[in-house]
Amino acid sequence: MKCSFNRVVVLLALIAIAPLAAFALDIGVARVDITPPWQQMKVQLGGYGDRNGKPAEGVHDPVTATAVVLKDGQKKVALVGADMLFIPASLKQEVLKRIAGTGLDSGSLFMSAAHDHSGVEGMAMNRNNVFNNKHIGVFTDDLLLFNADKIAECIRGACSKFVPARVSVARTNLPGLNRNRRGDPVVDDELTVAEFESADGKVLAVLANWTAHPTILGGNNMLISGEWPGYMQRYVSAHVKDQPVVLYTNGAEGNQSVASAQGATAFDRVQNYGERIGKEVVNLLDKAQATDPQFDFVLTEIDLPPQKVSATFKLTAGAEYGISETEIEQMAGKLFPSRAPIGVVRIGDLALMYVPGEPIAEIGLAMKKAARDLGFKYAAVVGLSNDLIGYILTPEEYRQGGYEAAVSFYGEELGPFLVAEMTNLVANEIGK
Repeated sequence: MKCSFNRVVVLLALIAIAPLAAFALDIGVARVDITPPWQQMKVQLGGYGDRNGKPAEGVHDPVTATAVVLKDGQKKVALVGADMLFIPASLKQEVLKRIAGTGLDSGSLFMSAAHDHSGVEGMAMNRNNVFNNKHIGVFTDDLLLFNADKIAECIRGACSKFVPARVSVARTNLPGLNRNRRGDPVVDDELTVAEFESADGKVLAVLANWTAHPTILGGNNMLISGEWPGYMQRYVSAHVKDQPVVLYTNGAEGNQSVASAQGATAFDRVQNYGERIGKEVVNLLDKAQATDPQFDFVLTEIDLPPQKVSATFKLTAGAEYGISETEIEQMAGKLFPSRAPIGVVRIGDLALMYVPGEPIAEIGLAMKKAARDLGFKYAAVVGLSNDLIGYILTPEEYRQGGYEAAVSFYGEELGPFLVAEMTNLVANEIGK
């Protein structure tokens, strides 16, 4: 009887502290409209050299930034997503200047882009872009500062109020909704979601990770738009109770494109696809399971392999961007770094792996397998984060050539190198 009594006491004690443990994480969230004033400044849309640097001609739908800030005592990390092409290092630097006093620094600010080809061109905000090439984007100081102000406002808003929260995570596969644009069979069709809920049952934020280029709208579109990720985020916010902020992160999308978008016009297809992915996110949230609310993170810079311009550059990207082989040698050295940040954020059973470029699906799947082998139930790659180093391929895909190989600037071993570096980071720097 004494043994049974002691067990009951222990059980009751665990029950008593369980609610506290479940909400041991503090969270602050915010979302802001970052649609630039296209009538007052030159707004270059990203991703298509054949736009020839022409500025946006209007707004079809807004582009936004979302911040989810996690805190445990003095430990704090910010996850920020923005509807733009990519995050140049200069944008992160300008944001950091504006969030002094929040307790965040370069090692705890994780920024990623939706890779929106109808959002702002990243090279237009890259201070190292001194080449005045209209095909890749001309550096525009006021565009950089506008976005830095808005994103900093978003982060400060998230840091202004923290509430206890718990986290639930789920994943599923969505066959037929993306495809490999290089014609290979490898597809990453995994959708991963995380829901952040306050102690009073309010859904504060939803994180969604899905892998596909936002390129339903082609280079002939000159209207600012959040593309399908914008529609997805708006759909989820409208169809989940309490209208939470939605943080979208794109995966290893280097060779992954949209599939099965339906509609008579490009914008019809954008809305159809975004809302279909949004519906899948909402349905998956119903199956999300609570996870340990503890979090950990590391963001570090690594030395990259020596730069090397692909032999296929002239035939593909060179023609699109009006750059000769001689010019790209100089431009690559200036636009793409010799050191770059990679990072991991652990939230309970979920590992978010941040990569500063466009890994193809084979690379992303290898990183996710490594994280799962190390004990994570859920793993997601966050591409286009914190800086840009171009495309990241396997040696086989690099040697195959094509556009992606042409815009990969560190040789055929870059992919395996980054898989090894990320695996080491997860294994040795992140508590599990």
